[in-house]
Amino acid sequence: MLGLSVPTPLLFLHPSQMRYNSDDRKCRYLTSGALSYMATHTTPSMTALQAQATANLFLSDHLPDRFTADQPWFDPQGACWHVPVILTYPGVGVLGTVGEIQVAVQTATVVTHTRCEVMRHTAQGLYDAHRDAIDTAII
Repeated sequence: MLGLSVPTPLLFLHPSQMRYNSDDRKCRYLTSGALSYMATHTTPSMTALQAQATANLFLSDHLPDRFTADQPWFDPQGACWHVPVILTYPGVGVLGTVGEIQVAVQTATVVTHTRCEVMRHTAQGLYDAHRDAIDTAII
């Protein structure tokens, strides 16, 4: 690729804005007509499944087994995955969302999360609201 490196974020120029100089065999950009904005599209370096696994590892270290990570969504501005935390019971299914964990794309670590006490309190409310269904499913 002629020794050119493309920094991140990428600067996209239309091919008509590049000129090949056959004398010194190098490509150079003609900036007179170039667009003056940079593309800031961030591609996650970790998958949604990896973010979900990171969140589940955090949950298994800090909360009981009924708490689990749901489907994450990617935030390109913050360069992180937002992973909802849900409360589930066998035979009943998902009772609701109790919190969120944010996983950094570059480091694959938890950068912030809903406090565990808040998730426990929210879960208790969901459990109380669905107690009959949970008890019936266990029998």
